[in-house]
Amino acid sequence: MNWWTSTYAHNTEKEFYLFANYALLYTLVAQHLKTTRRIIGLAFIILLVGSGESLFGLFQYLQGATTVLGFETPNIGTVNATYFNHNHFAGFLVLIIPVALGLLVGAAQLEKKLFIFILLALLGATLVLTLSRGGLLSLDRKSTRLNSSH
Repeated sequence: MNWWTSTYAHNTEKEFYLFANYALLYTLVAQHLKTTRRIIGLAFIILLVGSGESLFGLFQYLQGATTVLGFETPNIGTVNATYFNHNHFAGFLVLIIPVALGLLVGAAQLEKKLFIFILLALLGATLVLTLSRGGLLSLDRKSTRLNSSH
């Protein structure tokens, strides 16, 4: 009803479609992530995407790249990967690292634990090389919160 009476009908329509997309995404996720195996599979995909971003960022860093995907970046000397701001990339890594820790703790086979540990070390080293104080602080706050809950 608000759509027809709104002063900014275009923005209302845009927000309605955004809400509809979120509702469809929620429905899709709720329907397909019903088993533990699928949830672990999604977590592993998230870990692989984060590790791929980290590797890409490290290659750029080691080559001394001054651009991100062809665009100049002001954050020369830090790991950016596909992000223009190294702080945003650090925030992305801070979201991925707890997922990796959960997979590491839950893995039963030694080979899987070793592989996940190597990817976790890659993520941690990349986080440090982003030179993001906020990223390091927020990871520290998450680990402090996790330790105090036990």
